[in-house]
Amino acid sequence: MTPQQVLRSATRAGALSQGREDCGLVKEGYKADLIVVDTTGLNWTACDDIANGLIYSADGKDVCLTMCDGMTLYRDGEYTFIDIEKTIAEAENAKAEILKRL
Repeated sequence: MTPQQVLRSATRAGALSQGREDCGLVKEGYKADLIVVDTTGLNWTACDDIANGLIYSADGKDVCLTMCDGMTLYRDGEYTFIDIEKTIAEAENAKAEILKRL
């Protein structure tokens, strides 16, 4: 797959596969679900194409902002609406329940 195909799979095609017609594109009237990536890091130095950089060079640590439906959830290392400790506890409980059933 080309980097452009991977990005389409992760955005528009991913949204459509979930039955979400109103997201996956940067377009008026669509949900503002997006991330902002800091491309100033060392891992981006030799990148001359944003699609290639996002697929082959980007790291999760490069994400500096996350928005879902227009609400900022994460900005510059801080979660704005998520109680991290509570989320971790809930995930651990869910994992324990799944493992118990297995």
